[in-house]
Order: sequence, then structure tokens, then C-alpha cells
Amino acid sequence: MLGSINKALISGKDFYHYVTIADILYCKSKGSNTAFCVQDYGFINVSVDIQTVSEKLRVKGFIKPHNLYLVNQAFIQSISRKKHTDIQLKGGATIPVSEELKTELINSLEQSLGLRIP
Repeated sequence: MLGSINKALISGKDFYHYVTIADILYCKSKGSNTAFCVQDYGFINVSVDIQTVSEKLRVKGFIKPHNLYLVNQAFIQSISRKKHTDIQLKGGATIPVSEELKTELINSLEQSLGLRIP
């Protein structure tokens, strides 16, 4: 049934890209544009701001650790506990975490996972 397929149609400059939402690692704001980093595909640049993307993807398991980034929780491998916190994603990408959103990020992850081991 097509309604149950978890895909997104992303409108790039030259093509419409039909991608599985679970394959989107993260999105990065580039002013009024957003770059989607898609597993085994690369980057797709679109002419839409990160806030609009965030409104659509937050209900799909994405979190906003920084004003410039939106991250798929499924790809989070670790979160540093240093003064300058960042997220390490599967595949090696590193995403910064803003101080203002750090506590909210940890609480959100704990809530969605339902488990935290001290």
C-alpha cells in the first residue's frame, strides 16, 4: 500500500528526488536553502529554509541540535560530553550541538528511547 511507504519527494534544482526518509542522515541550513545529506546518495540542495523542513521531519524522528541542523535520531552514534558538545553520526559526520539546545536534545532522546543508563 503506497500510503504506508515512508518516502519523501525532495525538489532539487534539476530533479525531483524520491528518497526514503529513514535514509536522510541530516539536513543543514544554508541561508534560505537546505542541504539534505542522504545515505548512499550524497547531498540534495533545495530552496527551502530549515524551519520548514524541521516542521515536516520532526514527526519522523528528527531532532534539532543546532539552529543550522536537523538530525535523524536513527543515525546518532554518540554525543560528546565536552564543553563544545557535538553529535557523532554513523558514517563519520559530526554535527554541533548548541548550548541552548543541549539539555532539550538529551531529554528528547531519552524520552523517545524510553531508557537511559546512568
